[in-house]
Amino acid sequence: IGGFNYERDHGYQILWDSLDSAHRWLKREMAEKTIELRRKDFTRNRNESPVWLEKSIYICAWNGTGGIKKEEKMQRNYKVGTKRIKGGCQCCLTMKTYPETSKVLGLYKVEHTHELGNANICYTCVPEDDWVEI
Repeated sequence: IGGFNYERDHGYQILWDSLDSAHRWLKREMAEKTIELRRKDFTRNRNESPVWLEKSIYICAWNGTGGIKKEEKMQRNYKVGTKRIKGGCQCCLTMKTYPETSKVLGLYKVEHTHELGNANICYTCVPEDDWVEI
């Protein structure tokens, strides 16, 4: 169980020719929907005979990636607002590479629990090239 053919037939609905084309698609998807998907996790399969090689999980920036904080938070007597939605945004993209093929499979949960487009732009990191267009 597992592997390229199994996962293609059981939910991984996006197929890219290469990892480069997957990253280009991701960049276009973020620009078109005015969203930011951040890589939360990257795993290399270390089994002797792996059914997949590498897996990257991207989540909507509204969730935060849960990374290690560089500084300790100060004690505050007041509440600071956050852009996170209670329960989090459900949008998630998983990309997997496989042995013996350059093709990449993706599992994409498209649904967001917040507005997209211009209403969301203040919560995204907009690339410098896009600022010129705006």
